[in-house]
Amino acid sequence: MVRFSSLTAAAVALFFFGVEAGPCRPLTTSLDSAAITTLADATTTILTEPTAITTETDLTESASSIASGTTIASVGVTTTTTFAESTTTAQAESTTTTAASACVETQLLSNPGFDDSNSDITPWSITGGVLTQDSPQSGVNALAYSFINGGYKAGIVEQTVTDLDGTYEFSYYYRFVSISDGADFVCDIQLSVGGTSGRGSIEDSVGGWKTASIILTDLSAVQASLQFTTSCSGEYRQIQVNIDTLGFKRICSL
Repeated sequence: MVRFSSLTAAAVALFFFGVEAGPCRPLTTSLDSAAITTLADATTTILTEPTAITTETDLTESASSIASGTTIASVGVTTTTTFAESTTTAQAESTTTTAASACVETQLLSNPGFDDSNSDITPWSITGGVLTQDSPQSGVNALAYSFINGGYKAGIVEQTVTDLDGTYEFSYYYRFVSISDGADFVCDIQLSVGGTSGRGSIEDSVGGWKTASIILTDLSAVQASLQFTTSCSGEYRQIQVNIDTLGFKRICSL
């Protein structure tokens, strides 16, 4: 009969216990997988976050490097922006200046009050009238027309004007000095500039100086003759009408 010592029995028991514990290894495997998964997740998280942080840091550092290291590029951008704004401002100012200088409301007539000389009205040419120093509207001279013995009579002054472009106003002063008794007549004012003409108002009654104006539109000429005609027609023995202080200027806005 075989005998086992207690030591031998313990060894055998330990052997069988180890064999029977084998089926529990899947638990160990499961724990290892979970640990691996956890480790993988942690690794992923760790790798992902540092990568993002590193990328952000790199971008920040790159931006800082570009901003600080590339001064010329930064100045170039600023200069370009400033240049665009300056150009826009310059263009606006230039346009405004050009528009303003294109239209100037200045007197275009020379010797408009016939005051340059008491015997000569240059550069005007005159038909049917004379200079007078009797109560001029301004200055020392006026132009007097004396119409006698009825019918159609006219007095004309004329001079050359230049560089016409746009709408113009011709202004004038007139005064009836005398009208014979029983006269039956009408008087008329007419302005002609180049091929454009217009009529003005005139009140045929003795009295002080009156003023009126004529508007001519769409004038365009390098040079043109301006002709101002005062006429009366009808039955009368004598009519005297004086003219003074003429004006001709471009209208920039109505």
